[in-house]
Amino acid sequence: MLNSTSPISTTPALLCKANGHALDYTDNIRTITATPFFRDAVMDHSNTSNLRQARLEFKTTADMKDLLTHAAALDGLDLTSFVLGPAIEKARKVIQEHDSITLSKQGQAALIQLLNSKQKPTKAMKDLMALPDFPLRKNLSKA
Repeated sequence: MLNSTSPISTTPALLCKANGHALDYTDNIRTITATPFFRDAVMDHSNTSNLRQARLEFKTTADMKDLLTHAAALDGLDLTSFVLGPAIEKARKVIQEHDSITLSKQGQAALIQLLNSKQKPTKAMKDLMALPDFPLRKNLSKA
């Protein structure tokens, strides 16, 4: 899944003939985010009952625990929500930054040119595409 995280400008879209998708330029850069198919299930926290089935434990000092408990109470939260909220937010940000590619206008144009080119696949590309789907491919690399 590809989606834009930057605002779309009024510049006309370039059509990628290879897959029929339009790529709109921004004024300076474009950010494209690719999310692997299995990441959606991992990142879906809409069902809170699923959150409470897993256990996470921390070792800390009594002073640190008292500090966190006091701050959580002042914020009107239980300790788990107080600690996990920012941690989950940070995890999502790290994953988003890891999965994003930011392209300049020249990079955008080069990408469109490559996607629209009619080059034949190389032997290496054919070999890669002949491999099983991703989860199986990952297991094969361990053998």
